[in-house]
Amino acid sequence: MTTGELAPQIGDISVTTGNPKLKPETSDGTGLGVVLHPSFIPHLNLSVDYWEMDIKKIIGNAGMQGTVDLCFQGFSIYCDLISPDLRTNPNVLQITIFNAPANLSSETAEGIDFEGDYHFDLADLVSSWSGSIGLHWVGTHYITNTTSNGLTPPVQVVGAQQPKWRNNLTLSYTRNPFTFSTTGRFMSSGVQNNNWVQCASSCPASTTNNPTISNDYQSGALYIDTALSFDFEGPYSSQDQLFFNIQNIMNRSPAIVTQGLSGSPYVTLQTTPVLYDVLGRTYRLGLRVAL
Repeated sequence: MTTGELAPQIGDISVTTGNPKLKPETSDGTGLGVVLHPSFIPHLNLSVDYWEMDIKKIIGNAGMQGTVDLCFQGFSIYCDLISPDLRTNPNVLQITIFNAPANLSSETAEGIDFEGDYHFDLADLVSSWSGSIGLHWVGTHYITNTTSNGLTPPVQVVGAQQPKWRNNLTLSYTRNPFTFSTTGRFMSSGVQNNNWVQCASSCPASTTNNPTISNDYQSGALYIDTALSFDFEGPYSSQDQLFFNIQNIMNRSPAIVTQGLSGSPYVTLQTTPVLYDVLGRTYRLGLRVAL
């Protein structure tokens, strides 16, 4: 067997151990931002922030087979975790693999954050009206988020496990001591896995890393929340608050998302809880007390 080939599937002795050769994880980041307060639109604030990060030498564990595969791909540090050395005698029947952590993975992420805030008094429109209106928007555009575990091809999650767009828009009305607000939470649609190949006919050969699938679509979502709060003066502070919230007021069901190409048990939740609201309409009544 030569360097670069995958080692055979094995199932010998595994010993979990530490690794004194571990190095610290490293990261580099870049951030650029702009804040705008246009004089021709009073009470309007806008900001745009670009961010990028690159993390290297992430500590991970390759496992038994991964350790052998990486050894035969030329990573000598993993060969040191195998006894006897398979590079000199790949036909031994009994080997011991020291299952140790290593600086295995890396991750690169990039995106743009947006935020806007606008508010005004209703008396500015009609003198007899009272209270104020507020509009607040927070959005993120994810450009890339690529992870490499050193064992398989890099995984790009933007557009799949991580939507390209996430936005929260809140409209509020305040007339002391009451505040009422409505928030829309939106995420864009995408695919279930960027490595899957959606195909109906004349499909390329399906591989482990790039399997073919008839439908790779993953829907977006829009949830509407409402909130009502009442500020009052308590025994210890003038900043106490009674609140009542309703999340997912339209009781929107989560999208159906398969848990893998081979299917999953019927007891498994057929969606992605990280992305979708799986609780439905929920109510919350509470009291905030400043101490």
